[in-house]
Amino acid sequence: MGLSVLRDTMTISKEQVRSGRALLDISQDQLAEGIGMTRDVIYRYEKGTSTKTPPSTLQKIERFFDYNSLQ
Repeated sequence: MGLSVLRDTMTISKEQVRSGRALLDISQDQLAEGIGMTRDVIYRYEKGTSTKTPPSTLQKIERFFDYNSLQ
């Protein structure tokens, strides 16, 4: 399933983030740098320990994947 399906809800699951990184063969550091955040933000979201990840952060992740052709 492409991530572009999520545009209406602007929700991306931790599993989708992990899978997207795997498909692009990038690290948490590289994703974080690409969206202007710290690695800790990505780590906590993927681990499920971040309960209050702002929607704007999730949108940045989704846009990063869309921009890098994960649609």
